[in-house]
Amino acid sequence: MHIVNGVIGLFLAALAILHGTMPGSMQSALAFAVGSLLAFLTLLPNMSTAVARAFAVITTVCMFFYFAGFFSLAPELHSEWYRGMQARAAFSLLLAAFCMIPVLSCYSCRLKADCHESVQRKRRGGFFSVPSEAKQHS
Repeated sequence: MHIVNGVIGLFLAALAILHGTMPGSMQSALAFAVGSLLAFLTLLPNMSTAVARAFAVITTVCMFFYFAGFFSLAPELHSEWYRGMQARAAFSLLLAAFCMIPVLSCYSCRLKADCHESVQRKRRGGFFSVPSEAKQHS
């Protein structure tokens, strides 16, 4: 999951740079930069539950901002919109919105006890280590 979120962070950073160079789209560039930062923050190993909850809420708001931006562009799109200049903005917003789903999933996993237990198990032993429950029975 870390690799996926890292790629999403790089993708959103590229979109932020791309939209930052276009006139009149600084709001989109800022939103893509925030999404990129949220994706990169999932790579931090230790995060409290309160911080993960706050980032999950911000990620949800960011995702809905992307969807709202796309759907506000939708009425203006003509029949072959994907071939015109509006395609870059529309595709960027739509792809960014769907890319935020794994990021939100990572934050929601951190809020669950099962996720914390699996992370602790991975820290305790190697990939091929014997689980502590099996060690007690032998």
